[in-house]
Amino acid sequence: MPDAGRAGTFTYLEALEDHCFVQVSLIQLGNFRTGALARGLMASTQHKDGVWETLDREGLLPPVAYALSGLVNHHEVATIGAGHLLVRDESGYIPWSELNERSEELGGNGLYPLYNHWQYHTLASIELHLTPDAPLPQLANGLDSYRNAIRRAAEANLDSDRLRELADDHRRGELELTRVHSFLMPVIRQGSYTGTHSPDFGSADGIDWTFEQQAQFNWADAMERCGLTLELLQNRCDGYAMLAERLDPVKHWFYLIDQLDRRHQEDATGDALRARDLYDAAEVMRLWHAQIADAPLPRLDEPRTAFNTVQAKINLFGTRDIHRNRQALSAVLEHYGLYPWRVQLVVEGSSDAAALRTLLSEMWNLTFEGLGIHVVNMRGAKMPKNADQLLAEMRGYANYYLLVFDNEGNAPELVRALVKRGVIEGVSDTQVKEAIEEAAERARQRGGDDPAARRQALKEEVERAKRLDEKPGEAPEFFIWREDMEADNFECDEICEIVESHARETIAAFSLPRDEIRATVEAEAQRTEGKGVAEIVLASAASHDPPLTLESGKDTLAELLMKHAIGHPKLRGEDRPILVLAEHLVRLAGAHRRLRGKLRS
Repeated sequence: MPDAGRAGTFTYLEALEDHCFVQVSLIQLGNFRTGALARGLMASTQHKDGVWETLDREGLLPPVAYALSGLVNHHEVATIGAGHLLVRDESGYIPWSELNERSEELGGNGLYPLYNHWQYHTLASIELHLTPDAPLPQLANGLDSYRNAIRRAAEANLDSDRLRELADDHRRGELELTRVHSFLMPVIRQGSYTGTHSPDFGSADGIDWTFEQQAQFNWADAMERCGLTLELLQNRCDGYAMLAERLDPVKHWFYLIDQLDRRHQEDATGDALRARDLYDAAEVMRLWHAQIADAPLPRLDEPRTAFNTVQAKINLFGTRDIHRNRQALSAVLEHYGLYPWRVQLVVEGSSDAAALRTLLSEMWNLTFEGLGIHVVNMRGAKMPKNADQLLAEMRGYANYYLLVFDNEGNAPELVRALVKRGVIEGVSDTQVKEAIEEAAERARQRGGDDPAARRQALKEEVERAKRLDEKPGEAPEFFIWREDMEADNFECDEICEIVESHARETIAAFSLPRDEIRATVEAEAQRTEGKGVAEIVLASAASHDPPLTLESGKDTLAELLMKHAIGHPKLRGEDRPILVLAEHLVRLAGAHRRLRGKLRS
């Protein structure tokens, strides 16, 4: 990266002798060309060695070294001493034909020019300056004008001195990164270390040797040797990051892509992969700076973030530490509309879920899966011990809960415990206050001029206002039926009629004993754990001659009831609660997790 600053004295010879390429290996020309092509560079010259030799001869992209007897495999010191590895900056340019001859004399199998990973950025800059500008605006004046403009661009003088100056600046940037990249790039690459052995490592492998060297490394001395200061490290970091952002075609997905496994990040191609290289360079400089300075530099996204401040990022994602932080991943996915579960629907039995699923499908052509609703069937009124603690620990699994229980067993106690502990959101004080004010107004209207009537009306209305949680959606994350879903939404005779209508599609003379069913329902209502109206009606249908057995029992009945409710939405002059609950579930699925605790404020 061209940048003003003091010239350092660190060289590629020292980099090789100090084993700076243990964790970021040198790349032989064939693989370097493949990497360049993946980055959209030199596409028309991939198999023309003469082009690469010209870049070497002209000093625009000289390799790090010439290997004359195969790849060095971290035997740099020995191969340099034996004359099998020539450091390009020390030897100067040597014609590649001559180097091939030397290789044969040494018993090698040809020349292997070796390049540095950071030279991809140098190559991109050189190629940009070598490519004539396409004068597309001249098309406005016709093809002849455009043709002449192309000719003039092709005949433009090439400023060789400026190109070499640019290459020298990049060479210095390569060396700066090379000095510390073996320590820092494995960290940036999510702990990807290479355990390559070398005679110079003794009994240690490449990983242990790297850790040993890092423990005794003097970061400040290395900075001075490279002609850098803390200010220049910051400038380099900012410069690489800004170049990356300018180039990055998916910069608006930065937080999402940053969560990907490193292998998948490196599967990118073209400008996205070049941007990845530049982000890495910026991070090398940022981490180097952090080893010396008292205060670390801002993270790469923060100075240029669309959210302006660190606090804004914390408000959005719940934490500043987003990189490789699975705790923040759900918020990141939510930000991009990708988090799978928005509502965890906890039901006492499957019929409530079947009813809501049917309503969503029939009324709005929606599905649980499409809305991100995950169903948990508790299978009965007895809630497991410590269920409140379990749900509290699972809070991050979905944006919201919606608990739908019958008013039996220990379900009401569980709900109260969950609200008290702040696990689920209940009716707020503000809601109660507003409801009481509205109740007072209704009482005045009901009571008229009679003081006693007004007092009685006020008493009734206030009591009603205090039972807001009996209305679906008023308590955002729970609802308890007074009896059960079927009894609270349908008359007994209405349920019988719906079952009879369904049965008559296959059984012509099907009729249920309604008086007997009503009597049974009343008797069961007096028992502590009596049967519900749905179970009683289904049992009666199954005992009919011929019998009617619904395929999925209460679930199938729930589907039939919901289809009827859609066409007949009123019960005793008011909307059926299940319809209101379904609408609330849809709204809850669309609410962002940041609204938790504020849905009713």
